[in-house]
Amino acid sequence: MKRTLLMMFVIFALCGCTAQSTPELAPTLAATPTAAATSTPEGSPTASPDAGPPASHAMADMTAVDFAAHLCSATWSNNGINIPCPGQDLSNAPDGYVAPYDGAELGVKPGIPVILTYPAQNTFEGIFGRFPAYTVQQGDQFYTHVDCLPRALCFVEFGLDYYDASGAYHSGFAAHRMRGDDPIEEFIVDLGALAGQTVELVLVVRPVSTRANAYAVWIGPVVLSYRAGP
Repeated sequence: MKRTLLMMFVIFALCGCTAQSTPELAPTLAATPTAAATSTPEGSPTASPDAGPPASHAMADMTAVDFAAHLCSATWSNNGINIPCPGQDLSNAPDGYVAPYDGAELGVKPGIPVILTYPAQNTFEGIFGRFPAYTVQQGDQFYTHVDCLPRALCFVEFGLDYYDASGAYHSGFAAHRMRGDDPIEEFIVDLGALAGQTVELVLVVRPVSTRANAYAVWIGPVVLSYRAGP
């Protein structure tokens, strides 16, 4: 059994993110990465399991992006075709699947949203959720916990990619690999490298080994804006 997740979240107060994307595909390869994750993935250039706010004495000011609350405002695809959101039948989802998930089985506290993503099981690869545009502020951080469904012997890569204002896709901006027998882990990314830019963030899951086992979950994914304290 995985250990019970103990998390403290700020009150979600989604800021106005009005620009809407209309992509056809979400490519798996593109521009050279421009920043590294502050997380605990295998091979992470900067691994820090206790990563916190970007400045000492900083505190969360607001939730800039709430991915779970606007799950189906994103365009979801498998690098070949768009897929429906929410998915209707996980047992028959060869093109991939995305939907809210009850986190009780994972030990997640009530009220914390969970997203289940399952990549395509055919010739396509991965699953990609392209969210509406927002302008990154200095101090913004992407924050989530990641896991696999219980008894799913998955080996997957969770990724945070983005489209810039010109429409160019940036793959590998941040990534976090985990296996199904790992405990729930934090995945935190300092978005300071993108401050001042208007971007469309992309949640990505790519199977590293057997696709059939790649039942990957995102727990409470948000972008938090931090401000310096006194």
